[in-house]
Amino acid sequence: MELQTRLMTGGLGHTPLSGTQGTLKHYRGKVAANSKRLSRKR
Repeated sequence: MELQTRLMTGGLGHTPLSGTQGTLKHYRGKVAANSKRLSRKR
């Protein structure tokens, strides 16, 4: 829900490029954490 709010309020920027960069920045940390969690040896 946070990403949609930022998109609608202009928090990701006003150009397609800045919107894409903001979206990637938003997901980058979550993807890295998930990748680290899934790659742990059991």
